[in-house]
Amino acid sequence: MKDIISVNYKHTDKHYKQVVEFLSAQRKVNENQLWEAGRTNFWSGGLHGTKEKDDSFFEENVHLWFDSDELVALTISEYGKNDMFIEIAVGYEELISDTLRWINEVWNKKNETIVVFCFDTDKEKIKAFENDGFVSHGADEYKRIYNINEIDCEYVTPEGFTIGTFFENPNYESRVELSKNVFNNTELTKEDIISLHESNDYIKELEMLAITNDGRYAAYCIGWRYPGSDDTGYIEPVGTHSGHRRKGLASAVIKECFQRMSKMGIKEVVIATGAKNEVSKYLYDSLNPSKKRTVLKFQKN
Repeated sequence: MKDIISVNYKHTDKHYKQVVEFLSAQRKVNENQLWEAGRTNFWSGGLHGTKEKDDSFFEENVHLWFDSDELVALTISEYGKNDMFIEIAVGYEELISDTLRWINEVWNKKNETIVVFCFDTDKEKIKAFENDGFVSHGADEYKRIYNINEIDCEYVTPEGFTIGTFFENPNYESRVELSKNVFNNTELTKEDIISLHESNDYIKELEMLAITNDGRYAAYCIGWRYPGSDDTGYIEPVGTHSGHRRKGLASAVIKECFQRMSKMGIKEVVIATGAKNEVSKYLYDSLNPSKKRTVLKFQKN
């Protein structure tokens, strides 16, 4: 290592590009990378897309470490609450102590509960978290990997519904209502959806919807291609309206998305789900993943 410096993240094109390029490169060499470039795009363009670029949220919840001009580590909070993710370049693992020190002494100003995450195979992070006083709370989510050219992507459209894309059947009111119902996000607005649609990696052919005969949205998913990759992608989010569950709608939109992603040259698709959601476990296991990875949650009060 040379001279390591840490800086506050600025939500500028320069810093954002550096983060995405760092994460895209590390994904090819670090099997334990959890926070990825695609997630950064959704974080920027979806979750926080209506925030101004100089909003204090970004500087307060992301921090960067550089070796000369090369980004080698970052910490990032998805929601700006008590959650934090850490990504460190291969060969710079000793920076874990610096990232934890920043989280403890700078980010966690109110001395509240901190939650961090890593794969169950990431022994170095697990050891560092435990040495820093974090306690494991077991599985938080599962990441399932699908080789979509090797599974059956055929489906029967449930009676009373059609499967199509948002831009083939635009209805912002219904789209907002669906997301609010699925994720209990009462603050979601049309502007949030527009911001998502304008984000860098959004592919309009991959936002799949199950649509009722009267034009309302009952279920949806969005497919993405990983930045910097031609043949890998992911689906995020997936959701079904509470009034239309157990009808096979989520399976139908996912399989349609798989088909379209395959035609685009994507071979491997990742879907992440909460570990405690028994219904989603059944759905995603029934799609025959080739691999299932466990993400652990660690907490410190």
